[in-house]
Amino acid sequence: MRTFTSAFQGDDLAAAQLAAAPGSVRPIAGVGEQFLNAVESRAQYFSAREAIENLQLMGANGIRTAQFLRGVITQAVGIGDIGAVRLVSLSTEVSKLYNTDTVFLNLIEDRRLNTVTDFTHGWREDDFGPNTLASMTFDPNGTPAEDDGAQYRRTNTLSAIGKLVNVGIVSNEMIKKRGFMDELDRQVTDGLVKLKRASNLSLLSGTENPNGPIFSMGGFWTRSVNNVVTPGGGAAALNLSDLDTVISDIITAIGVHELAAVTSSTSAVGVINAQLAKQFPGSRVADFAVTTKANLRIATAYYSPMVGPVPVYLDTQAPAGQIGIFAPEYVRPNGFTIGDVAGPWVIALAQTGLSEPKVVFDLLTLEDRVLNSRGMVTNIL
Repeated sequence: MRTFTSAFQGDDLAAAQLAAAPGSVRPIAGVGEQFLNAVESRAQYFSAREAIENLQLMGANGIRTAQFLRGVITQAVGIGDIGAVRLVSLSTEVSKLYNTDTVFLNLIEDRRLNTVTDFTHGWREDDFGPNTLASMTFDPNGTPAEDDGAQYRRTNTLSAIGKLVNVGIVSNEMIKKRGFMDELDRQVTDGLVKLKRASNLSLLSGTENPNGPIFSMGGFWTRSVNNVVTPGGGAAALNLSDLDTVISDIITAIGVHELAAVTSSTSAVGVINAQLAKQFPGSRVADFAVTTKANLRIATAYYSPMVGPVPVYLDTQAPAGQIGIFAPEYVRPNGFTIGDVAGPWVIALAQTGLSEPKVVFDLLTLEDRVLNSRGMVTNIL
């Protein structure tokens, strides 16, 4: 099931989503032109002969260098042209593309702050210990008590996610001349939607592989090993007291923070809605049905006496039979940059004939800064 739409900055997102038919997408207009115009000028294409002639203009030293490079270049690429590889960032387009199925990614992607510089992304996790320091004496010969805070370093692996788009130049022009949408725009847009869904799934439940050749990051669920409550006796309906236990453990570890919950269990949502109907006399379970906002899908809200309302986000890609509770400020995706420009990108490979294969891809990882900032209830129906 794909229920998504794309909207441009300045559009009424709510109206755009209401107008969008399920299973349809409006392509990002102009991506093809932007891509083809990026390095279209002749000055940015150099053949092997042109490269050597430019070196010869440097004088005697350039001639000797050119004579040496002539053999190297000829052996490496023959006497054909060295075609420029074209790379265009689609980061501005992704900010306009909303997909109501990638709920977890939508919730945390505005916190993509740090730049990953290696296959392994590391960060410091601080445990400050006591929240206060003891009073100390004014005696100049005395010293305060030693601070027992600890510092840990955690890491996650950089993942590459992408797909190949192969659109013939002539066939693309024929399609446009027949009055249809630009095929390159359409396929790049579809590629971005699939990339967001794949990223959402990896960020949720990816299994870390730091050894390659296919590197993959650990997801939110697979890296959440603290504050886990697993009721015994086989799978059962959600017990609300278990949610309170997880919330209490999080508060003990990091203090009172704004929390959120993610689940794919509609039965868990029903249990929470039934409880809300009891807490607020005169209301009905139907009053707490799934609501869709511009960029998030909120199934319901769990009311905790310790932290107040906790929005519950329904994400179909979350692992079955579980509900995760976390402080969103501690979880964010971080990405690699090329030339200080963030992804995702579309890159053209060497042109062969009248077809120019392109790859839509992104390089990202999950940064979950404090392990105790989240927990989960497992083994629920």
